[in-house]
Amino acid sequence: EHEVEIALETVVYQPPDGAHVPGPEGEGRLLVAWYRFRALVLSHYLPYNKSIYGKFKDPVYLLMYGVTLIPVHGLRIVFFSLILVMILKSPEPPDEHQLISFILIFKGMQFLTQGFLYMGKASVSYL
Repeated sequence: EHEVEIALETVVYQPPDGAHVPGPEGEGRLLVAWYRFRALVLSHYLPYNKSIYGKFKDPVYLLMYGVTLIPVHGLRIVFFSLILVMILKSPEPPDEHQLISFILIFKGMQFLTQGFLYMGKASVSYL
C-alpha cells in the first residue's frame, strides 16, 4: 500500500518537463516589470499545477475572481482583455493549457454574470 502511494505521488505531483524554465527577460526596467507582473498574474490565475480547490485557497486568485464578479459595466471585459493580452503577447508562443483554461473560464463567467445573475435580479424585481 505504501509503495502504491509513493508511485501515485511521483506520477501525480511530477512537474511537467520545462516547468522550471526561466521566463522571458526584457531590456529596460519597464519591460522587466511587465514580465514580472505577467508572471505573477498568470501563475495565480491560470496555474498549471492547481485544481479549482487549490485555487480557492490562494488569496490572490480569490481577489482576481472577486473582481470578475463585481457588476460594474466594463470591468470584467477589461480584466479578461488584460489576461488575454498577457497570454498572447509574449516572446514565446502562447501556452495551450493557459489559453484553453482562459476560454473556459471566460465563457463560464459570462454565463454566470450575464445570464444567471441577471435572471435572479429580474426575478426579484417581479416580487
